[in-house]
Amino acid sequence: MPTAEPVVRETVDVLVPPPRLRPHVVCAVLRRVSVADAASPLRADVHANPYACLNSISEGCVHAPGRGNLPSLFVTGPFTSPVLTEVRGPLSSVSVVMQPWVLPQVFGRDAASLVDAILQLDERKGALQELRTAAAATVMGGAGDAALWTALDGLLAPAALAQPRLAFDRLRAEGVRAAAQECGWGERQYRRVFLRHMGLRPSAWLRCIRIEAAMTGMAAPQAALSELALDAGYADQAHLSREARSLIRHTPAALMQALTTGDTAWPLRPACPISSRPAGPSFLASEDDL
Repeated sequence: MPTAEPVVRETVDVLVPPPRLRPHVVCAVLRRVSVADAASPLRADVHANPYACLNSISEGCVHAPGRGNLPSLFVTGPFTSPVLTEVRGPLSSVSVVMQPWVLPQVFGRDAASLVDAILQLDERKGALQELRTAAAATVMGGAGDAALWTALDGLLAPAALAQPRLAFDRLRAEGVRAAAQECGWGERQYRRVFLRHMGLRPSAWLRCIRIEAAMTGMAAPQAALSELALDAGYADQAHLSREARSLIRHTPAALMQALTTGDTAWPLRPACPISSRPAGPSFLASEDDL
């Protein structure tokens, strides 16, 4: 008698934060997984990206080969290469994508120290405990997103966060020298300040931002890869292909098919519903998304 294929169901919702939390918060990704056969893990690559991420797992467990089982509450810095994750049973989680300048002011860790790393958090602390409760209610469908944003307010507000002045648009368009001149600094000082706030060097940040811009373009119907490559800042389509394999572990053609059909792993989902027009240092949010 043939063995039935394991039934895997995954639901992903992307929430855009209210204006009061921007530009510090990019989005929140709600993930629900139902796996009938725990022997067949659901795998997904978290692609290289320039963000910090606050993760709350209210049900189940996420395993990262080489890193072990991830904590139920943790924060990460930017990733410079893809990280494989596995889920072997039911899962409910919320990932709040944030700018890395939040890390030192809210979590007491320099952004550069959390690049490609994770920091387990103590969920017993008041603001984090409230966030855990709100995240669990939101992802389980027992509440709207208002409670999640209010809890996040309670975590971020005491730090009185301010967006660093780093001339992001100028950096994307003209490079480090032009961005440094706009800020009134020399190139060396600009690179030092950028690394302190963003965790990545400007060149590494630009790599992540360009591939992110390409992904949001790929999510649009009838997009042409050659045009997307140039619009995102690549020399040509071959350059885009090399970067996609390095930073996402997929070819552009495979990414485009997944993004346009919706048959894609959860880390890629924010590229689908959110505008590709830039807002500050991120391509993932705009006022029109509200």
